[in-house]
Amino acid sequence: MPFLKILRPFNCLFVAITVLFGALISNTVGHVVSLIFAVLSATFIAAAGYVMNDFFDLPIDKINRTHRMLPAGKISPQSAYFYAVVLFMLGILFSFLTQKFLCVGMAVFNSLALFYYAKFFKMKFLIGNLIVAYAAGSTFIFGGICNDNLINCLQISIYAFLFTLLREFIKDAE
Repeated sequence: MPFLKILRPFNCLFVAITVLFGALISNTVGHVVSLIFAVLSATFIAAAGYVMNDFFDLPIDKINRTHRMLPAGKISPQSAYFYAVVLFMLGILFSFLTQKFLCVGMAVFNSLALFYYAKFFKMKFLIGNLIVAYAAGSTFIFGGICNDNLINCLQISIYAFLFTLLREFIKDAE
């Protein structure tokens, strides 16, 4: 159960829904198999990002969020790091199965962005906010690419980016 809980399942479900939305907004399903693999890819990469974030936040979480899986001792830091790497690799693997070169590129880029966000940029104003906002908006684009629906999903992706960026600014101000 701890290895499931650390993934933030509700957030992962939301990622899956946004990929589907990006694929299907003003479009029909043209590539069902590609879409399934895109959903799996984005969900695994997001899950890996959450685990990696918890790994790098462990010193802070030992003080502020002792109930989380790592500070509570339910998962070792080494296991969490390995788990995140495996999830990133599975996400990238699933992106290859979409048979869309842009999906593979986005999967690799997003994996690196989430890793570097957790390790270096989380506490950096603006760059950290931009990475989080990009990650939110990119899920729609990922779905759009896998279903040849990029044009239809761009507007909602931009809105998601801007809304998330605003939310990040508000969280920083609080």
